Amino acid sequence: MRVGRASRAIYPALSVICALQVQGQEHRLPALGSVVPTWVQKARAGSETCATDLNHRDPCSRVIVRRIVFRVAWDQETLAVTFLFTKDHHFVTDSELGVEGGCRLVDESERPYQLTSYLGWLLTPAWSDSVQDVSGDAIWYAVLRKDSGSSTEGTIVGFVQSRYLRL
Repeated sequence: MRVGRASRAIYPALSVICALQVQGQEHRLPALGSVVPTWVQKARAGSETCATDLNHRDPCSRVIVRRIVFRVAWDQETLAVTFLFTKDHHFVTDSELGVEGGCRLVDESERPYQLTSYLGWLLTPAWSDSVQDVSGDAIWYAVLRKDSGSSTEGTIVGFVQSRYLRL
């Protein structure tokens, strides 16, 4: 059987597409406390660090998983993941919490939630959820900002997991 010129041109193109799919395979977001994957370490820009606690910085990198931008930080000595953060609008929790969503800072009885300050943000267990298809059962805490002029309303500005967070 003779292969025509058009057929010969298609085969190299298919090889390139298959190679790109293998190289561009989607990575899973690492779990808090797990060993940081090599692909996350390689994504680090130079000696980039992130503030992960008061007066504490860890090496970190910006990665994209499921078209969502995350910051991932890790302990330099143990290589354990210490911090995960996103402010990406594509990140939506299982109960549909998302960045720039409104939130009440009081419960049904109008009692204020116990808010914890962390890196200049406000967090509470009342505004937390999982995102099964991104990180399984891991709990993400909504990073809140109080709305100006209101003591009962806030806005979600991101989501965080951190081994330094004490709620």
